[in-house]
Amino acid sequence: PIAHERPVHLATGNHDDRDNFLHAFQKSNHPSWVVNGKRMLAVNAGPVKLIILDSLLFVDLPWGRLGNGQRAWLQTYLRACDESPVVLMLHHPIFGKDALWDAKSLLRLIKPSRKVKAIVHGHSHRFGFGQWEGIHLINLPATGYNMDGDQPVGWVEAHLGAEEGLFTLHALEGNTRPNGHTTRLRWRT
Repeated sequence: PIAHERPVHLATGNHDDRDNFLHAFQKSNHPSWVVNGKRMLAVNAGPVKLIILDSLLFVDLPWGRLGNGQRAWLQTYLRACDESPVVLMLHHPIFGKDALWDAKSLLRLIKPSRKVKAIVHGHSHRFGFGQWEGIHLINLPATGYNMDGDQPVGWVEAHLGAEEGLFTLHALEGNTRPNGHTTRLRWRT
């Protein structure tokens, strides 16, 4: 399994049962916190900190929400951590259909924290890159099936550095034309 080759960290999605998820992945070599039943994980990945947030609202409900407790935890964590680049990871997108209900509150929180460089999410079954106020928005492709034949099914290999991230698409099904393409994203300063 890939977990024997490199660390694997997961975020709950809208089809996950949080209790089962927490039970199955309770052991971690990285600091984790549970606030109001939601688990957050902080991972040092070389020069970058990955913060994995829990956007699950209810099982099988398409929308997500972090909630006041998790946002308060994130604000405290960002104030206390060093100046390493931070990449936030969560299941739900910030904008668009089925977006995070409290996205505006999250964006208000992270905009002044120049250490937040990117938000990585899934959920939409669409692959792509965007930007908001200099913060990169990275939409991972579906890993099981796409909802649009123009979209790849696969995964993204990320190499994260102090000044930039390199993101290579590994397209296995669907639109495989962009397979192997690497996107370079410079972090905001």
